[in-house]
Amino acid sequence: MKAKPKWSSTSTSCLSERAILRARVREVNTMLPKPPISGMPVSEALSEGARSAAPQTCNGCKESRPLAITGRMAQSVSHDLRNHLSAVYSNVEFMSQSRTTEVEREELLEDVHAVIQHMTDMLDSLLLFAKTGQALRPGWVSLNEMVEHAARMVRAHPDARDVNLVIQNGASVAGWMDCTKLGSAVYNLLLNACQAARRGLAPSRVLVTVAEDQHLVHILVIDSGRGVPASIRQTLFQPFVSAEKINGTGLGLAIVDCIVKEHGGYVDLEESGPGRTVFGLHLPKNALDNLAPSSRP
Repeated sequence: MKAKPKWSSTSTSCLSERAILRARVREVNTMLPKPPISGMPVSEALSEGARSAAPQTCNGCKESRPLAITGRMAQSVSHDLRNHLSAVYSNVEFMSQSRTTEVEREELLEDVHAVIQHMTDMLDSLLLFAKTGQALRPGWVSLNEMVEHAARMVRAHPDARDVNLVIQNGASVAGWMDCTKLGSAVYNLLLNACQAARRGLAPSRVLVTVAEDQHLVHILVIDSGRGVPASIRQTLFQPFVSAEKINGTGLGLAIVDCIVKEHGGYVDLEESGPGRTVFGLHLPKNALDNLAPSSRP
């Protein structure tokens, strides 16, 4: 008979986080429009309907209609929750294995706790917009810490397994931004890079650099994959465009594009070829300054 793993008191906090997450999901379901397809959850209905009606660029970033923006935000949250749940499932599988040590189990449990907290933060952002119409919640954020947090979330995902994800900080960079949403953009870029790196030749490697100059803040994500096919490079940031992803939705880079534009910046494919693909996320400092409240705390 397989021995049951011993759980520490840390599991109590995870149960508490899970209860909070369930409460957020129930609240979101009561505030969002009813699914247009009978019997289908809101997030799936929005995603399904968007396949035929979604704009091919992120014009919606400047869209003022609350219902349309709420739909896009729900679609983005649904996409990220799916990825985070994959990470939770993967960690729980490892935790249940008899060969997993107590130290490893504690580390896996901490990762699950962090992922659930991040999921709750995303739902909180969606709820805030549904209640107030405020799409961004800017705060003074360390970009380096935000990238570190996104990398930790990605490392917990099964698609990042056996990928050497390295962060190279050129300088300490901070600014006014929505940490949850911009962190989601970085998360999607990193996960996309890890998935690409695993399809390339070993060893699989992803390098992230954080830097700034006089006018811009830069995050570069470099992977060792086979490169982006020429056939999709012009439409790479449009919804439902993907390459070689059996289970992918093709929403990750479209979400990145929209979130970065909300912050006044842009994301692009800077170079791509066998063994080296570079995505660049660039944020103008004056646009970030415009997100600051009238007076800093």
